[in-house]
Amino acid sequence: MVKTLQKKFIITAMTAVGILILVLIGALNLFHIISTDHRNDMLMDALTKIEMPPQEPGMQRPTPDFETPKGDGGGFLAGAPNENSKQNASFFLVFTDPLGKVNAVDCSRTPSLDETAAYDLATRALVDGKTEGQIGTWRFACKGNTIEGVEFVFLDVSESVSSVIRLALISVLVAIVSFGGMLFLVVLLSRKAIRPIARNMEQQKQFVTDAGHEIKTPLAIILANTEALALHEGENKWTRNIREQTVRLSDLMQNLLALAKIDESVESLQKEQTNLSELVCEVADMFAEGFSLKDIQYEQCVEGEIFCAVNRPLFTSLVCTLLDNAVKYTSRGGKVHLALNRVEKKIHLSVANTVEKVPSVPPEKLFDRFFRTDPSRRADGGFGIGLSAARTIVEAHGGKIIAKYEKDQTIAFWVTL
Repeated sequence: MVKTLQKKFIITAMTAVGILILVLIGALNLFHIISTDHRNDMLMDALTKIEMPPQEPGMQRPTPDFETPKGDGGGFLAGAPNENSKQNASFFLVFTDPLGKVNAVDCSRTPSLDETAAYDLATRALVDGKTEGQIGTWRFACKGNTIEGVEFVFLDVSESVSSVIRLALISVLVAIVSFGGMLFLVVLLSRKAIRPIARNMEQQKQFVTDAGHEIKTPLAIILANTEALALHEGENKWTRNIREQTVRLSDLMQNLLALAKIDESVESLQKEQTNLSELVCEVADMFAEGFSLKDIQYEQCVEGEIFCAVNRPLFTSLVCTLLDNAVKYTSRGGKVHLALNRVEKKIHLSVANTVEKVPSVPPEKLFDRFFRTDPSRRADGGFGIGLSAARTIVEAHGGKIIAKYEKDQTIAFWVTL
């Protein structure tokens, strides 16, 4: 139980930490992308507003003039380009005719790009007649009409793209390291964190065990005295009621003790390789008489030679619980279907039975301790412990058990290992 609580605590804590890290890293990268895009917009806006005659050899490159709007101050995302970035902005000009066909390009401000490559890039970018956009790492916008035709400016934003990618990679690395560090700390401190809860649960379990053993003796005395009274005075409705309620209370204590024993067995679970096919068939044979007495149509589909490492006593108790539940709640003349098979690496055990009326509660509610549906679960004196114990056994084996309401008033329990 302590290991289960510790595992759940670690999963819950690390889920919260993981979500927090993702939100922080995502917000940081989103802010960087928005601010970088804003910076490029300012640079592009300046390039489209200034006059830039073709570059002559030895002529100093014109520096775009960035004017910050009044009252804006650049804004929170400003990050306005500094003089160095203005001076080193890499861009080229494209001149087109009124129909959008590229006539000429000016690559004097992009030494790393020749005219042929610039011409091809401009042709690809302007093929749809757009006045602005981006292709690859080049952002373009229309400067306006000139004597030669329409003029466009193409700005190289590869450095901005690289900056975004670098920050993203660094963020991922930091996130992984942070998550690993937090996982180490959570695992280290988890046992100490759940220690009070585990102690309380252990004390409750010990109380149930001790109280059960202490109550058994008074119950036995009451039952014996009731039997003696019935022999001497004759049986009447009073002695009969006392006997029935004493037996019922005794059964309840036996169930509570059995449940506590299962919890103890789960904590020190010892598994052995077991032929589940033979085990399930042996247990099913024990219920043959119960099926016959209620005229239940019993169907069995058990695949042979299915082996799995399980705790044999606990798994036997699991199958007994499911079949006993089926016998109790199947109406006379109903049907019970038992199946065991292997699908790939998973082992599936299912028990389905018909009932007079499917419970109105969600199927998952059936596994709650002391839960009983009305009225069928009260008629037989059940305490709603069996299915809870079954779930505990399945989870101890690393499996999963679910309940389903199927057609024709059928309840099915599916166990997957």
